[in-house]
Amino acid sequence: MRKEIASYLESAGDKRIKLKRIFSYLLTGPFNRKNAVIDEMLTEMKTARRVTAPSFLRDCLVIANVQNANNYKIAAYGTAKTFAEQLGLNLPDEVLGWEKDTNRILSRIAIQQVNAKVAQAPS
Repeated sequence: MRKEIASYLESAGDKRIKLKRIFSYLLTGPFNRKNAVIDEMLTEMKTARRVTAPSFLRDCLVIANVQNANNYKIAAYGTAKTFAEQLGLNLPDEVLGWEKDTNRILSRIAIQQVNAKVAQAPS
């Protein structure tokens, strides 16, 4: 799981560069504007990691928080793509595909690894 989360975080920089290039055609700026919703989700993830002992529960919380942010971005990219299409512009499916791939990977990890530990934990 750590490998997948690390890979997701590392790829964020590449995605950001590509998105900045795409949005430079659509927007006049600012490109480095903070997103309060994503910032709050990141704060929530940090808090959950800090207050939860290392265990399958913490793994569940980390996956849930990353998927929350991921699903928020999927919705935003989907909306942006639809809006761009209505303006006659092309927003590559690649961006939305990245986030959907990440969501599938995290779901697989949750189901195959983390949830299996939950099922085996004593009640």
